[in-house]
Amino acid sequence: MKVSRSFFLLLSITPISLNAQSVDTLAPSAPTSFSSDLNNADAKDESKVVSESVGVHLKDYGGPGKAQTLSIRGAKAADVAVTLEGIRLNSVNSGEFDFGNLSSFGIEEGKIIRGGYAPYSSSPSGQVLLKLPREKIYKVHFDYGSYQNFSLAGQTPNATLSIDQSRNDFPYDDNGITKYRTHNGGQRINLRTWMFKKDHQVWAQLLYSDQDLPGPITFFTDAATQTLTPTLAYQGKHKNYEWAFWGTYEHENYSDHTSESATLNRWWSSGVRGQGRFEIHPKVMLENIFEWTQDLLYSKSKGPDEKFNTPVRHTLSFSESAYMDLTDRWLLHPRVRFEYISDLGQENSSIHPGIGTRYRLSENIDLLGNIAYISRAPNFGEMYFRITGLDLPNPDLKRQASLQGDSGYEIHGKYEKVSTKFQQAVFIDRTKNIIHGVEIPQANGSILYQVQNLGTSLSYGLETSGNFQFERLFKFDANYTLEKSQIADDPATYEPTHRMNMEPTLFPEDRFNFSLPLYMRSAVHISKLKTLSSQWDLGFVVKAQIQRFECKFQLFNLLGWNREELSGFPLSNEPSGKISVEAKF
Repeated sequence: MKVSRSFFLLLSITPISLNAQSVDTLAPSAPTSFSSDLNNADAKDESKVVSESVGVHLKDYGGPGKAQTLSIRGAKAADVAVTLEGIRLNSVNSGEFDFGNLSSFGIEEGKIIRGGYAPYSSSPSGQVLLKLPREKIYKVHFDYGSYQNFSLAGQTPNATLSIDQSRNDFPYDDNGITKYRTHNGGQRINLRTWMFKKDHQVWAQLLYSDQDLPGPITFFTDAATQTLTPTLAYQGKHKNYEWAFWGTYEHENYSDHTSESATLNRWWSSGVRGQGRFEIHPKVMLENIFEWTQDLLYSKSKGPDEKFNTPVRHTLSFSESAYMDLTDRWLLHPRVRFEYISDLGQENSSIHPGIGTRYRLSENIDLLGNIAYISRAPNFGEMYFRITGLDLPNPDLKRQASLQGDSGYEIHGKYEKVSTKFQQAVFIDRTKNIIHGVEIPQANGSILYQVQNLGTSLSYGLETSGNFQFERLFKFDANYTLEKSQIADDPATYEPTHRMNMEPTLFPEDRFNFSLPLYMRSAVHISKLKTLSSQWDLGFVVKAQIQRFECKFQLFNLLGWNREELSGFPLSNEPSGKISVEAKF
């Protein structure tokens, strides 16, 4: 069978065929969508890896190992799907994934898909796809840093284990006075094990986190949370068919000794997915996916009526995609997803259509474009969470619906001694029935909080990223995001207009190399009348490769800028450092 040039392009971007060691449920993954690679994550802090990506804003609640949530193109963290080997990791309670619980050791590679991609989820702003290691090696890793932050990790051909602890008692600036963060420590354990065969794979992950929760500096509290999240998955393939079975459980225990309150959240999630790919013409390939998931949340707080069980949520979805090779240069990717959710009343059904295109203008230039309509169902926390005298549930929430599009180009090539990659995209996202928390004044003067559908929002902007390397002497990575986000007539909170990352590296492929990563974001709105000032962070990294050992020394906030991603949750205002040693066998 003759496969024309556009299909070779599709195969080179995201292979349809399975190799001898992988059953990849998400292949091909969005060949017409804009994406960023997250490679070599085990050599960096996961927060740094993610935040370096264009179009992405990572919100940090207090340093290494603390809560961290991800926004893509101005959307909430609940609008971003995070998956490992195609199995979703987001909480069914909050809809979010806390990157503070995830150690990047044992994650071989990853990809961020910007924009909604309906065949695989109803997350309208993007996806983070993570992969387990395929390389059969033995590896050990140790690092130690400022404020008693350390980690110890090991990898075998079939498992990884990482243990880390952070005290995070750093200094911060409070209206010109230097104070010290206290009760801000945490520890976490990440265990992953797997078995990869030619036509199936089985893997398991255990995430454990024990965090102190000091709260914002305007209100100190002696609180803590312990979270345990095991996941088990089986995935297989036979000819053109793939399938997956999985289950996840989370046990979260929150306690506040100051107010003598405690909350226990337990949720269960399981699912089954079937997937097939069929060639109906030498230039047309179809892909269909059927998925059924079941979710349940149990929550209990101190008090006689502050507990609830959600109904079991059954989600049925079917998606159909086509890869159409219109010419030797033009790939068209129409898709549609049908979704049914059992506990949403009249909003239980939805249709998510979309279409993407990739046109090869020349050997080194591709043009891309996408348009999609995707709705997100409210999660359990938004619909059912309640605390007497503070929060009200709202089981009548509607779906949040997003109409979005993007367009741009990619340039990639190698010219004698120089290799380059460049990507630029414009995007727009119009969302209605926004799911958002509001204050409800009461007759007695108190205020209750409830999640409601608030109207419309608009996000639009420009994403630019590039990579330049001159032989083995010099490498330069940079990205810049211009973003405007608003809810109704107000600017969106905690969404900077400008974000930039730059990292020049000397001798990138030699045994010794040096880099100076720079991060900048503009001021952000925290309310109608208040803003949080711009943030800068200049670092220094030196790396040495000595036979089997890689040694790295990193400095953060080299110039001692005052840093704060979220109001009341400061970061260290002085330089800090970390040294790490890793060996492969």
